[in-house]
Amino acid sequence: MDELPSEKVYNTFNSGNTTCSSWPMLSGRSEVIWKDKLNEYPSIRSRMEDMMRAACYVSEEVARGKSENDLCGSLYFWLGDIVHKNLGGRSTFSQVMDEIYQTIRGCITKYNCNIIYKGTSQSEFKKRKDVFDYSKDYETINLKLGEGASNCGEKIYTYLGRVVPSYKALSGYCGRQSEGDQYCKELGDIFIGNKDPEQLKSQCESLKNAARERAENCFKDLPSQKIYNELEQRKGCPTLPGGQKCCSKVESGKNRDLEDTLGIYTYSKNYAKEITGNWYHASEIGGDTLSHEERCKFLYYWTGTKIKEKVGRRATLESAMKEIYEHLARFACNNRCTNFYDDNSSLIIFENGKKLFDYYYDYAALKQSTDCNAILCSSTYEQYLEEAKKAYSTISGICNNGGSSGIYCSEFKSKVTKGDISEPTDLICRSVGQPQIAVLPATLGSTEEVSGTPGPERGKHNKIYFKLNKTTS
Repeated sequence: MDELPSEKVYNTFNSGNTTCSSWPMLSGRSEVIWKDKLNEYPSIRSRMEDMMRAACYVSEEVARGKSENDLCGSLYFWLGDIVHKNLGGRSTFSQVMDEIYQTIRGCITKYNCNIIYKGTSQSEFKKRKDVFDYSKDYETINLKLGEGASNCGEKIYTYLGRVVPSYKALSGYCGRQSEGDQYCKELGDIFIGNKDPEQLKSQCESLKNAARERAENCFKDLPSQKIYNELEQRKGCPTLPGGQKCCSKVESGKNRDLEDTLGIYTYSKNYAKEITGNWYHASEIGGDTLSHEERCKFLYYWTGTKIKEKVGRRATLESAMKEIYEHLARFACNNRCTNFYDDNSSLIIFENGKKLFDYYYDYAALKQSTDCNAILCSSTYEQYLEEAKKAYSTISGICNNGGSSGIYCSEFKSKVTKGDISEPTDLICRSVGQPQIAVLPATLGSTEEVSGTPGPERGKHNKIYFKLNKTTS
């Protein structure tokens, strides 16, 4: 928003750093003149020096040949905005504005601004300011929207939404009063042609929606999300003979233990098949890119996510996970996965632990995914990283302040102490389209430890990096 022409001018006025060669001479005389003015409005009166400085600056700039319509109009709406926000008492908006301009003229003998929209009411002022600002900003916004979705943020969208009703009201009014209203004479061009803010707002919304869809698709392509999607899509036993043996007891009805356990948490039989199928499938998750521990942790967090909202009052996450893993271990499956944190009853540790596990797994891909960088510079990606940072802070607080001494916290503190993990790194949009890591000397498929800038989890995910590097080069 600060790049919009209207905001640049207002920021100049608000800064109080406006240059005015005659101000030293004017300041003493001005204070005497405005001393007894606007006593009923202390909030407005407290800004009189800023108002005088801005008026002096504008007057001298106009004298040097700058556009009176641009600067004097901007001054009027800047002054009016101060009044609009602080007006009270018995006087009307137009009366207070008249008094301010009389004071300015009394202080600045050669005041060069003649733009004063007399008779404007407080309710009309806001509409007129909206459209005046839009008339100055239209070309910039139109150009930026033509350049792509990255230039249509929430602030621009909100700005256009605010202008639309004001524009509609004044478009009709000025169409009838084009000759009798100074404001309509000066701003008439904004109502001609395809300059309706509704069109820009619609264009902005389309760009935002398209960008959001691309960002969500890109987010779904993160390695961790692909693994969870793989687990989610498996609705029953694998077709391999070993998988059939793994699930046969559940599907034939000879052993209902897991279904009964899940029934305590209001789960249906389909979840028993789903969880049992993935129990067997754990040995295949992610192909050869995952270690045994990573496969089992994906299964652990996927299973826990399935049941965590269903434990209710009758049990805890800890007891539910214990029962499920005990039943799964009885099936004829070649699966050595265990309940990693069998003493964890904290939903907070589980949820934030999952976020950190996913983040550390995704770290290499987030850093190297040059094909998605422009898209990932979005609220979706920012939220992902922000949640990882919050998760680290939450876990660190719980584990380091005596809140928990369980298996998870012991593992977390050990990894931090050894330097194996660190606080999630902010990778957001440092250089769109450019990898934020040193070039790695290893070759495709190498099992060497990843070199270059250390990341949050060192020496991991080299296969993931090289796979992505191959597809994005």
